[in-house]
Amino acid sequence: MSHSISASAAGANEFRRDINGLRAWAVVAVVLYHFGIAGFGGGFVGVDVFFVISGFLMTGIISKGLQQGDFSLWSFYLARARRILPPLVLLAAVLLLVGWFILMSKEYEVLGGHVRRTLFFASNLRYLNESGYFDLDAHEKWLLHSWSLSVEWQFYLLLPVLLWAVWRFFPSRWTIIGIHAVLLLVSFGICVTLTLSQPPKAFYLLQSRAWEFLAGGLLFLLSENLKLSRRIRNGFEWLGFALIASAIVLLDASSLWPGWLALLPCSGAILVILAQHEGSPWTGGSVAQWLGSRSYSIYLWHWPLVVGLAYCEKLDDPIWMFSGLVATLLLGQLSYALIEIPARRGLQGVAPRWATACVLLVACAVSLLTQVRMTMVPRQGAATSHSRAMARSGNAVSGPWAPKLTN
Repeated sequence: MSHSISASAAGANEFRRDINGLRAWAVVAVVLYHFGIAGFGGGFVGVDVFFVISGFLMTGIISKGLQQGDFSLWSFYLARARRILPPLVLLAAVLLLVGWFILMSKEYEVLGGHVRRTLFFASNLRYLNESGYFDLDAHEKWLLHSWSLSVEWQFYLLLPVLLWAVWRFFPSRWTIIGIHAVLLLVSFGICVTLTLSQPPKAFYLLQSRAWEFLAGGLLFLLSENLKLSRRIRNGFEWLGFALIASAIVLLDASSLWPGWLALLPCSGAILVILAQHEGSPWTGGSVAQWLGSRSYSIYLWHWPLVVGLAYCEKLDDPIWMFSGLVATLLLGQLSYALIEIPARRGLQGVAPRWATACVLLVACAVSLLTQVRMTMVPRQGAATSHSRAMARSGNAVSGPWAPKLTN
């Protein structure tokens, strides 16, 4: 057909405007949900969309490298660290600096523990094991949103090793497809089971979230030579966005999540990616492209601002809420322009061993800063007054998991 194209024609390493635009919709949903904007009760599904996108792109990079015989685990990990760590390290350093002045020693110690586990991508396990996580004190966890980065990085660590090892003995594309399919079914089964029995584990653990990444990966592998007409691609895009929108509007904090309901946003993301509509008004516009390019930095900075507003009892004030949204975009832009882009370009020309040493050294240095405050005299007053304020306001972290603890 005259309008047919390959669903993966752009290649794993080339820029896809439609995927970048889909990132914009995902980050907008998450940010507006956390700021409590009406109509976005299920905005937390934006994270699931991110997981599908990540799986699609990472599997593409790995499978292409294996087939071409030039895949390097070291280079793969370094590329991910170069992308993820610099903005995250900056955020952690800023929070430690601000926390030095407004938190008591005990609270600062908690923040320090969260920073360390965030920078070494284990914060999801820390939050899962913390007692009282779903109580009022949850809104004092400045890096709560880093759980998704930890799950994503854990997936990055395991998948390429598994595929590389299997490829050495069974170098076939269908072997990779089979591995993805089996692991997807196992992970989805674990997700549904844990959602019914232990919702927090279903929410935070890699084994119950891996299927979302694997779904994106399987999409790449199966659509590599698929050709679709323009009419079908347009239909897929509309249906995909309808599924994502329905999840955002119809789901809320009382939903049994993730479980089988996560199929809604994940299926929607799959359809949008499969449509590959580069000139789409939904994903190709300048606003969507701007937001998509800065989605990671926007995601990093939005949650500390939400916590800060709750700390000052301003989260329900429309003016402060609007100011927080503007600040999110501003800080996202600054982080993107001053940290993301320079770090990506600056470290790209450095020898891998030195680039790795540089990234790890900075991350370790920030982690060590969390110990400095412990030797200082505890500050009094600030945290105590905040605790009383939180108790009066009744503010608590919003999330699809909270109501389940009362069952």
